[in-house]
Amino acid sequence: MNREGHVGFAMLITFGLLNIFKITHENYLFTAVLIVLLSTIPDIDLRLEVAHRKYTHNILASIIFGGIFGLIFYYVSLGFLAGFIGGFSGAFLHILGDLMTYMPFKAFYPLSNQYYSMKFFRSNNKAINYMLLLSGFSMMVYYLSNVYSP
Repeated sequence: MNREGHVGFAMLITFGLLNIFKITHENYLFTAVLIVLLSTIPDIDLRLEVAHRKYTHNILASIIFGGIFGLIFYYVSLGFLAGFIGGFSGAFLHILGDLMTYMPFKAFYPLSNQYYSMKFFRSNNKAINYMLLLSGFSMMVYYLSNVYSP
């Protein structure tokens, strides 16, 4: 999936859950935005020029990203938990999105050393990626209009 697909998928899931459970507190909205912003963090492997989907696309990496952002948020007085949830969930949703593509990878490492892929679509499929972005944006607008409309 590309950046637009990951951001859209994260918005769709995150704001969908907030809507389903009728969660309206500002702290959760802040955390939801953080999750969406960090949903592309596993693709840092592309910038670092290391093997794609090898080191940064698994459960262990999600926990590490959560820990890193938890510590950053702790030291800037925003709270460890918000940073951890944002980092972990953003990375985890990224992995779930990539599982739908053709390229298999060890998504559940270290729990499983097996390669997984649902093979629904190619990661560079522009139609799917923009459909996810539009769907996610629509879900966010729907949620915000339900929460903040008079």
